[in-house]
Amino acid sequence: MDRSHAQLMLDNLRNENLPNWSFTLYRTDYAPEHESKWTELLERINQAEHSDICTDEDHGTITTVPLGSVQRRIWDAFKLDVQSDKEQYSGVDIDTLRRIHVEKIRNQVGLASDADEDELHVAAPVQTWTILLADTEAEEHESHGAVRQDFWGWMRVKMGVLHDVWLRLQIMSGELHEIAPLSEEGPHAARVYDGDLRD
Repeated sequence: MDRSHAQLMLDNLRNENLPNWSFTLYRTDYAPEHESKWTELLERINQAEHSDICTDEDHGTITTVPLGSVQRRIWDAFKLDVQSDKEQYSGVDIDTLRRIHVEKIRNQVGLASDADEDELHVAAPVQTWTILLADTEAEEHESHGAVRQDFWGWMRVKMGVLHDVWLRLQIMSGELHEIAPLSEEGPHAARVYDGDLRD
């Protein structure tokens, strides 16, 4: 991750008064044969983010950023919100997961159950409205789905670029459909996002 993007992300965290940056990751596949793959998935997400954030490339030379650098501060602020509950999430469809997530946000920000969508969007950071969904395909491949709550699009995300997605959402004020075109076919038909902010 280059220093300019890391500084922009750090500035956004400060402006939003956020102690860390994160996405909520839901596990919906609890097949016994995938248990080890779930553990591996979490490890790979963290390893990929650490590798991408804590290295910098300058004219083809890749270096590890020093302790105390702005990139290291971004890594230290990464806290993946993992939601894994077989009784609650096993096999749920995306509409049910959306309702569960909206209720989670309502509770976090202290809004009444009848609060409308505009109130929710004002009360919670834009990234709060994007979730990661870990399904069978995610556990077997190096990507996982990011889904906006109000049907604004799907996309698969390459591991190691969640920070790009977070910052892109901040820059675009939560307009995920600007990153992931709308698709009626769901996340598996969408392109894999690999970090456009590097281009």
